[in-house]
Amino acid sequence: MTQLVDSSDNAYTRQRLRGFPWLRFEPELEREYRELNYQGFQRTRNASAVMLIVALLGFLALDIVYGYGAQFPPVSFFAVALRSLTVVFACVGFWQVRHEARVGVGERWVVAVLGVTGFSSVLMMLVYAHYHQEFHLPLLLDAVILLMITVLFPVGLNVHVAMGMAVLIALSSWLLTPWVSGSLMDQQYVAFMPFQVASLVALMALRYYHERSFRTLFLLRGSLHEMASTDALTGLFNRRAFDALARQALAQAARDVRLCAVLLVDVDHFKRYNDAHGHPAGDQALKAIAARLHAFPRRPLDLAARLGGEEFVLLFADVDKAFVARIGGQVCEAVRALQIGGEGAALTVSVGVVLGAPGCSLEGLYELADQAMYQAKQQGRNRAFWGAESRGEAAKGLV
Repeated sequence: MTQLVDSSDNAYTRQRLRGFPWLRFEPELEREYRELNYQGFQRTRNASAVMLIVALLGFLALDIVYGYGAQFPPVSFFAVALRSLTVVFACVGFWQVRHEARVGVGERWVVAVLGVTGFSSVLMMLVYAHYHQEFHLPLLLDAVILLMITVLFPVGLNVHVAMGMAVLIALSSWLLTPWVSGSLMDQQYVAFMPFQVASLVALMALRYYHERSFRTLFLLRGSLHEMASTDALTGLFNRRAFDALARQALAQAARDVRLCAVLLVDVDHFKRYNDAHGHPAGDQALKAIAARLHAFPRRPLDLAARLGGEEFVLLFADVDKAFVARIGGQVCEAVRALQIGGEGAALTVSVGVVLGAPGCSLEGLYELADQAMYQAKQQGRNRAFWGAESRGEAAKGLV
């Protein structure tokens, strides 16, 4: 299976063969991966947010207990207030992420929640370290490990951001804690440091390999999807993929009460050209024609596909009659301009053009476009013919 995927020529396979040691793809693939990755971790992200809020509430309860044990010095009120604000911000961030469909905005909220949580937790740890002996407060050094686990846990966050936040939390804790606590905790701090360093290294390694595995799976699935939906010779959609996407486009046009157009394109005398020049030359001709046809769809719902042999199809969503009157001739001219076969004997195409009303069926459009394409061939080929509309209006010829 891997050999079959490696032999395919698409962006996913090229990226996988080039490798991605820094866990980053080409810009378009990176954007697609981030969107799918963010959406795919929605349930995990929700569950993690709930656990984070519960953990913060637990720490808030401990702050109150520690404050009670120390007869509520001013530092305890500060701890309770800061932890309460962190809980409120985490709840607001959770609500925003849960209801935000835009990936970029959602990711920024995730970073904000983790950043505020990390900052407040490190600050609280430093406060407890400073007042450790005076008020008999705990050191809470294990909170750093919990923070690193939280930040590095896979919830759809960009891996570079997660690793950067984890390192920042660890370094700020390791550098500032001895400074604020003085010599009171030197022995305990030195004894605990190797465990913290080893934990950070292990967590970052696990996060790296987890991310790498997910990216590899993303590329393999993308390659298989491209192979299943793309014509191997021309790179256009194949018949099966076009049928599925065209039905979606027609359904959208029906909901929006928009007209659509289908063009059936057949290469004139292609068998004669293939026999005269050989199959490799015929394949190159089809690839060149497909490249020209691929340039016509410019909007998300517009499609170009190879139906088989020398037959192609174009679908345009949300059009008017003026567009339909132009597009068939433009397709013919674009193929003529290739001059495949030389001047005077260049390959041409016959185009059947159909305007589809809202609610029309794909099968009906195929049939009408096929009839229009046959009329174009009957009238001498190298031309487009505007056939009957999907509602049965009178046929009109186009040169």
